[in-house]
Amino acid sequence: MNRQLKYLKSLADTKSITNQSYVNRVNTLYRSNASEFNEDDVDFIEKLNKSNGLDFNRDMRASEA
Repeated sequence: MNRQLKYLKSLADTKSITNQSYVNRVNTLYRSNASEFNEDDVDFIEKLNKSNGLDFNRDMRASEA
């Protein structure tokens, strides 16, 4: 798992940030540098968004790299 994603997950797991903040930060992190995430990470982000009732669009250019 991406190191920054793992860090955000630990903050959410310990309730240091709200779930809404967690989802927003994960999405911002992904949008800012999608190429840093492997397929498993992107699957995790997609599931996180869907479980919170949000749409998620993969960066197809980043996944092709």
